Amino acid sequence: MGPRRNDEDPVDVVTPEGSQMPLHARGRTRQARWELFLRGQAPFIVMLVLIAPLVVVSRPEGYWAPVFVAGIAVAAVSTVLALVVPWERQERQTIVIVPLLDLVSAALIHETAYDSLPPSFLLAAFPVLWLGYGFRRWGLPLAVAGAFLVSLFPLAWRGEVPGSAVEWGRAMVIPLCAALAAVWLHYVSHTVRRHAIQAERAAGILGSVELELEDRKVLTSAITATIDVGVVFYGADGDIRHINPAGEEIFRIASKPFGPGTESATFVFGPDRLTPIEPDRQIIPRALRGEHVVNELEWIGPSGSQRAVLLSSRAVIRGDGSRLGTVVTAHDVTQLAQAVQVREDFLLSVSHELRTPLTSIVGYVDLLSDSLDVSSLGIEREFEVIRRNADLLLVRIADLLALPDSEVEIESARTDVSGLVERSVEDIRPRAEANAVTVSTFVAPPVVADVDESRFRQVIDNLLSNAVKYTPPGGTATLTVREVDGQVELAVADTGVGMAADEVAQIFDPLYRARQARDGATGGFGIGLSIVQRIVTAHGGTIDVASEPGTGTTVTVRVPSRIARSAE
Repeated sequence: MGPRRNDEDPVDVVTPEGSQMPLHARGRTRQARWELFLRGQAPFIVMLVLIAPLVVVSRPEGYWAPVFVAGIAVAAVSTVLALVVPWERQERQTIVIVPLLDLVSAALIHETAYDSLPPSFLLAAFPVLWLGYGFRRWGLPLAVAGAFLVSLFPLAWRGEVPGSAVEWGRAMVIPLCAALAAVWLHYVSHTVRRHAIQAERAAGILGSVELELEDRKVLTSAITATIDVGVVFYGADGDIRHINPAGEEIFRIASKPFGPGTESATFVFGPDRLTPIEPDRQIIPRALRGEHVVNELEWIGPSGSQRAVLLSSRAVIRGDGSRLGTVVTAHDVTQLAQAVQVREDFLLSVSHELRTPLTSIVGYVDLLSDSLDVSSLGIEREFEVIRRNADLLLVRIADLLALPDSEVEIESARTDVSGLVERSVEDIRPRAEANAVTVSTFVAPPVVADVDESRFRQVIDNLLSNAVKYTPPGGTATLTVREVDGQVELAVADTGVGMAADEVAQIFDPLYRARQARDGATGGFGIGLSIVQRIVTAHGGTIDVASEPGTGTTVTVRVPSRIARSAE
């Protein structure tokens, strides 16, 4: 926006027809001076050309009257000044000299034709209006004074004084009307100027806003074009308003049209990469129906060139609550998905390869125990170590084989959870004593719930085992069981090494082991808590972990004490 203007400064006023009416010297070119002459001085000259011959005809003896000649001469001078003087280089208001000279010329000519041609006063109309319209507020008194000057000059020149009220009225009515016209025109011009300034400011603001919006649009396009995440914005009508190159590439692979009414794509498959997803269940149609989607996986593209895409969507809402549109983002996670698949395939392959010879080892150990008296041979302890570690390996391999399964099947029945806790504590106590860890329990029996006994025992064993494993000698592991608001709450707390917040966030990820577990070289594959979470989720429960480094860890499991069963 330009510098602020004073409302009294001259401006280029725009008429309803759109033409400018500069009645000062505006601009810095001769063209501005020529326009000034045409719109300010030319109308006076035209009127003079019409009235002067009528004055000569109406009063032939006054043709060479000195007053008349002086009036013509003054008009000529003002016209020459209007054309010759470089007003565009002078102060804008200095051109007031021209209309003032025109008033002097009009007064002289009107004096000559006062008796023979009274309408000659109209010659003063244009300079009076010019003064009232084209100058600052001080121009208005000059216009009023000029009107009375032209009207009363003949009387003053002749020394005549009106003798009655009627004569005074006749003498004053014409200049009074001219003065009122000047006042009205000055008011109109002032209003128009003010509106012009406001319009100019509004145009400047609007231009700035348009420029800012354009800059934001360009910046948004540049940002979305730079990132490798597909970004698509749909308007409230479902039409695409913006899509970046990554989004276009994803649309191309999925064979999705860009036009309206074609939100579904052709090559969109589920996690198994084989089952097509029905059009109305694809992410984009769901998003356009108002559904909020967070990180859902789709495989897109024909067989042999499929890509894994993680999609999210969110509605864009204006401040007044109306819907502006929908944003859909798509992350190409093909490499990550393939890496996960390679990891799972590797684990399955290794687990199967290990289980076969290990099963054979366990079988021959059992055969030897039945055929030999290991106690008499003095190898009972060694034989038991072999058996125990072989069984442990079988359990670990079974866990690895179950890792790819995202769901755990359970068979719920009324189970005494407090009894499960007691048996689990008894089994873990020898190991805890060996590690100099005290195990305490707070159980309010009987605590009964609809759970899968073997699976829930696996949860308790795993949590207790971790508590004992990661607690230094002299520490404690505390297990609490109670029923709260229709839920069984199982809490295992220890005074162990604890974990940082970023480690807690990953603790349920398969094969993840906290730094303390890695540094301490404790056993395990990092899949125990992942399996525990699946078992708890299958029971319709929740599991929470609270931990601080050097303080300890508390794991809280909550499951419904009763499961609603449909009537058979």
